[in-house]
Amino acid sequence: MGYKPPGQAATDPVDAEGNNLYMAKLKATNLKARGLRTHNIIVDWLSHWLHAAGIRHRGGYKGRPGSCKGIFSDACSRVVVERKWDATTGRWAESVKAFEARRARLLNGIIADLCLDLHGTELKAPTKRLQALLDGRSHLVDVKTLLPGKHYQKRAATTASRANERQAKVNSEYIKHAQDCDAAVPGPDTPFQTRLNEFGTEGRVLAPVVGTWCEVSDDFDLLIELIAHALADKETSMLRVAHDQAVARQRRKLTACTSHGRDTSWTTESSS
Repeated sequence: MGYKPPGQAATDPVDAEGNNLYMAKLKATNLKARGLRTHNIIVDWLSHWLHAAGIRHRGGYKGRPGSCKGIFSDACSRVVVERKWDATTGRWAESVKAFEARRARLLNGIIADLCLDLHGTELKAPTKRLQALLDGRSHLVDVKTLLPGKHYQKRAATTASRANERQAKVNSEYIKHAQDCDAAVPGPDTPFQTRLNEFGTEGRVLAPVVGTWCEVSDDFDLLIELIAHALADKETSMLRVAHDQAVARQRRKLTACTSHGRDTSWTTESSS
């Protein structure tokens, strides 16, 4: 993939068609853990190239800091989650462990994988969608991966239709998470929704999705375009080369890098 995150184990081999040979022996009990590894590989891949392109971000192994947990810290401090009580029996209706897990699920649902800080970022000859991205300044990014299944048979015969369908659901899921968290805040204030709306365009969360067959959603392609333009700007500042040619070369490099990495290390993950 062009880099090796700290502690990353050797990847699994593929056959002539690019199918991961490990999937044949993958046990259902280990599916979730393997899916998490795949998700983290993609997050770290994006973090690596964002760093190489000089794009400030949080999250991933090259992000500073390496997590997005603190973005909603002020709002989280106002959340009040009460332990369930059974008035009939006069006892607690859930254990302390179950209560803490429920509170953690509520707050963790709003944490993104990456946060792009594009304040002060300028690109030479950006496309319209790149300029719209720059105008948004800061963006939350939540990476998703997909399992194979019957849902692929029901999609339209267009490129990455399933990945784009999953991408379209992410923003509404974040709005729902913010509303659920705000419901746990005493009073009429909505600190989570207010904070969410400070990112992107009216709070839209970028959702790069990688499908089972290594197809990617529009948001993933948008991030590739952002990184390619930033790398091309660096290249043309040092070498006498046409900017559009530099962008095309960087895109080809990134596409080849991510395609090879997904083919050689692909494991499955449920639609997280």
